Amino acid sequence: MYLLAVLVYLFVSTVYGYPSGAPIEACESLIPNHGRNQPQQPKYSPFKITQSADQYAPGDVVTVKIEGSRDYSIRGFFVKAYDPVTKDAIGKFRDGEGLKTFNTDSCIGATHTDNKRKQSVVLLWEAPQSKGHVSFKVTVVKRFSEFYTNLEPILE
Repeated sequence: MYLLAVLVYLFVSTVYGYPSGAPIEACESLIPNHGRNQPQQPKYSPFKITQSADQYAPGDVVTVKIEGSRDYSIRGFFVKAYDPVTKDAIGKFRDGEGLKTFNTDSCIGATHTDNKRKQSVVLLWEAPQSKGHVSFKVTVVKRFSEFYTNLEPILE
C-alpha cells in the first residue's frame, strides 16, 4: 500500500507539474516538469518580453515585463537574473503579489504562485551594490503542453 501511494504521488507530480510555481531546482535549466512535453522553439514564442535596462548602478531597479495577448495568456513563468559575462546570479527580485522569489547565491529568480491566466507580468529586479550588466532568461507557459524556455528580453 505504501509503495502504491509513493507511485501515485510521483505520477501526479510528474503529470501536473507545479501550478503553484516552479521549484528552485528549475533555475538552472528553466525547463518545467511537464511530463513528456518538450519546450517549443523560442523563435516561435507568441510572448513579448522586455527589460527596461541592461546596465545598472547601485540602487537601480530594472523592470522585466512578460506580455501575452488575447489569444496567448500566461499560465506560468520563471525568470532568472545573471551577469552576462560571469553567468553568476546577481541582484535580487522584489516580492510582489502572485510572485515567489528566489534570492540565493545560486539562483536569483521569480516564478508564479498560481496557474491562472494572466495577460502580463511585471517583475522588479534590484541591482547589487556595484555597477555592471544584467541579463535575464525566461520561461513562459501558455498551457501544460506548450511552453517556451530560454527566452531573452529585448530592451524597451
